[in-house]
Amino acid sequence: MMNRVPENGKMFGPFHFFGAIFFSMAGFGLLMSRFGVPPFDSAKFLAGLLAGVYIPGEALCSLLRLKITRLERFTVAIILGMTASTLIYRIAGLTGALWIFWAWLVLAGLVLAARLVSSPPARSSFTYRVTWTGAGFIALAAVLLVLLSVDNFRNGITLPDGSVRLHMRYYDGFTRNNLVRELSHSIPPQMPFAAGLPISYHYDMNLFVSVFYKYLGLDVLDLLHRFTITFYFGALYLAVFVFLRRWTRSGGMALFGVALSVFGSGGLGWALALLSGYGGLWGKPFYSFYYLDLVSINPMLPALAVIVTGMFGLLMYFETRAKSWLFLSAYFLAVLTAYKMPLSLPVLGALAGAAVLFLLRRKDVLFLWTFLATSLATAPFLVAAYVLNTGGPGFTGKILFSNWIIFSLVDMKWMTMATAWTEFLKFTGLTLKTVSLALWSVLIFILGSFGVSAAALPSLASRTLGSRTEDRMTAFLGFLAAASCAVFFFVNPFLGERTRNWILMDAFKLAAFVMLLYAPVWLAGIFRKKSGLLAAAAMGLFLFSVPTTVQFVHVKRTAPSTMIMDAHFLEATRFLNASTESDAVVLHSQNVLFVCYFSDRRVVLDSAPHSYLDFHLLPEQQEERYADIARFFASPSEAGDVLDKYGVGYVWAKKRVDTTLWAGRLPERIPIWVRPGEKEPGERQLSHELKLVFSNFRYALYKVVRAGSALSIPR
Repeated sequence: MMNRVPENGKMFGPFHFFGAIFFSMAGFGLLMSRFGVPPFDSAKFLAGLLAGVYIPGEALCSLLRLKITRLERFTVAIILGMTASTLIYRIAGLTGALWIFWAWLVLAGLVLAARLVSSPPARSSFTYRVTWTGAGFIALAAVLLVLLSVDNFRNGITLPDGSVRLHMRYYDGFTRNNLVRELSHSIPPQMPFAAGLPISYHYDMNLFVSVFYKYLGLDVLDLLHRFTITFYFGALYLAVFVFLRRWTRSGGMALFGVALSVFGSGGLGWALALLSGYGGLWGKPFYSFYYLDLVSINPMLPALAVIVTGMFGLLMYFETRAKSWLFLSAYFLAVLTAYKMPLSLPVLGALAGAAVLFLLRRKDVLFLWTFLATSLATAPFLVAAYVLNTGGPGFTGKILFSNWIIFSLVDMKWMTMATAWTEFLKFTGLTLKTVSLALWSVLIFILGSFGVSAAALPSLASRTLGSRTEDRMTAFLGFLAAASCAVFFFVNPFLGERTRNWILMDAFKLAAFVMLLYAPVWLAGIFRKKSGLLAAAAMGLFLFSVPTTVQFVHVKRTAPSTMIMDAHFLEATRFLNASTESDAVVLHSQNVLFVCYFSDRRVVLDSAPHSYLDFHLLPEQQEERYADIARFFASPSEAGDVLDKYGVGYVWAKKRVDTTLWAGRLPERIPIWVRPGEKEPGERQLSHELKLVFSNFRYALYKVVRAGSALSIPR
């Protein structure tokens, strides 16, 4: 740990302090307006953050009597407020008592107001200094906003004709659109793309977004692509900065860690890809951690912010021995389960390993208490996920070696090395050449994944396991990196007979992220008292991390894979939102996609690749739904049982595609018949009726009306 050197800078008073806050918020609104967001919506989002995140978090910090710097307190407050408010909203939704959530917000406001009255903040609380570290942090924030503006902020833009333009290449929010909408009316949620099946795990990231959607009326695309992604980035980089500054006692090293976090692990996949001629994303073959993992598919952003804040809590607990910090660190590391469940296993494993090491070598029980507290706090999340998953994906786990390295070698078309690695694992045909190539395969995999930061692995290992180990945080990071790699290579989740171990890539990427946090400490130890060499080494490591992220952003920008959702489609989804029951189920043919992504309603099955059906449903479940849908649209009048089986409330028809419903003139009513078992041959029984409730040039919606009693109508 380095001695902290105080920074000098020009002091500014309260007027400038509040002025800076005002102009920052105004600048945010102006930036969002460049991408079609009304200024009033930006103001509502910021007000929502104040009322639902900062005030509750600051109230909890006051109750816990945390004694930390202003920036540290602000960071802890926003992440504590985000997780606590979302958790309480989830509890309120599960119990059907939403008043609990509103009472929580009111109570938090009263607690904070009481503290301000009883202990007014000093004038110095509203002053600030302009330092080189602060200027660097602002510069990095500007770089980040530029990166987001290149593609993320431009995604999901409404065009003048009412259609929406989407960039589907490595989409950064689309897979979450439907779950955010589902959570706006149902807690716990069902699968919006497969009605009737539950989702019970790590959805708090989306639940947080759904609160803004439901109560502030903000657009889902604005929330996912512009508002919350900016907030999540801010939370993560504040957490990284305050954690590293507290640990290293250096603002410069903390800033360096933030820079690495923006651009990733510095995996040398880009160099290896250039040598081999690999034409895809440079970080993909080696599972390296970089910008893609922060913005795409099911991003790690909020989970990383939570885990780093938990590390900060650990650091404060080690320094102060205060029970409040034990509580907070255990809380953050446990609530991580609600944001990214695969990361919980390595975290608990790291705490257990560190607890055993320090207990045996130093009779130190701090890690033991942390492990026990975190385990107890994690248990309710795991129990709730299990209980609420009744009828959902039946995952099982096995301890098996996953040969991830072979995929990297094959992707890079290094078949000689792939063959040698396979023979090495099978212990067949071993020669000096085979063993050498196998070892080179491992080294290349490590360099491709971790990059230059892999050079810090020996230091981290020795400082974790060495007989003179004293730095608890280094030991925790060492065990966390090891546990993350162990989970990645040896834990195999199965859905039915199919392995789903690719969901554990996040665990391996967590190991790469850990190396980012340790890299500043490692460099500072090497170049102690040699600031020039330290700065040069830091810049070199940073530059090695840039290419992979730059290439990813370049690909997103130049080949966005644009998709236009036409205005007629969106008009139909708006009708569903405004005029149908919140728990209504929609049946559409496989020729129609994305209904549940733009309406707040579930569908029987959406087969878009973004639904990841193979991850959520067994093959036989998919085949059953495909068959039922095909049978209904082949002959609607004889398939009323399909409507009952899935509780269908509305049927979606597409002109000139679903010809059994809309062949020529659009019918106002469509009867659906069943043959009664004991009726006269000349009679049929009406089981359902499809009543037209909406139509435009391209789409129609029928409401399913079920017969209340037997109704016989002559043939």
